[in-house]
Amino acid sequence: MASKKTEDAIRTYLNSLGRPDRPVVDREAVNALKQQIKAESDPIEKAKLISARDREMLGHMPDRSAEQAAFVEAALAWSEEAGVTGDALAEMGVPVSVLRQAGFDPVAVSPRQVYADAGRPETVEGFTRRTFIAMVEGVREPALAAGLIDARRWEEGIEDLRRTAGPGGTFAYTFFKAVGRNPGPGGGEP
Repeated sequence: MASKKTEDAIRTYLNSLGRPDRPVVDREAVNALKQQIKAESDPIEKAKLISARDREMLGHMPDRSAEQAAFVEAALAWSEEAGVTGDALAEMGVPVSVLRQAGFDPVAVSPRQVYADAGRPETVEGFTRRTFIAMVEGVREPALAAGLIDARRWEEGIEDLRRTAGPGGTFAYTFFKAVGRNPGPGGGEP
């Protein structure tokens, strides 16, 4: 059975995949620099401090390399024990390059295309309306709550998407399927 530490490392990395990369601002550092600027009398040093404050206010992108490294180290053994396939991890957003680093081999990626227009009414209804549009509509509240989009823009986008299923509309989408084989003991074929 995988240790709690291993599962936590896998979970942390998988959770990080859905987080947008937004700069992180160290407010304490910004405030400390503001105080130093107020106290500084030398114009050269003051200019340096102002520049340092401005850089700090832009923030720093979060470094997720440690999370990825922990995943790469543990994923292959964990996946075998847990019965989780490389395909499932790819579907969750783990990049193929990371799966390869973790030892899933071979990893094959292939496109799956969907096209719908008035000449394919069953695809318009079954995929465009009942699958794709329904899926996007299903994440409205979480998207608004996370501040990813405002309600007006959301509604405009959904209306644009609905028009692809209407008269004269066309919908095309490409999925990518990734399949990897666990080459360790007991690892099966893709």
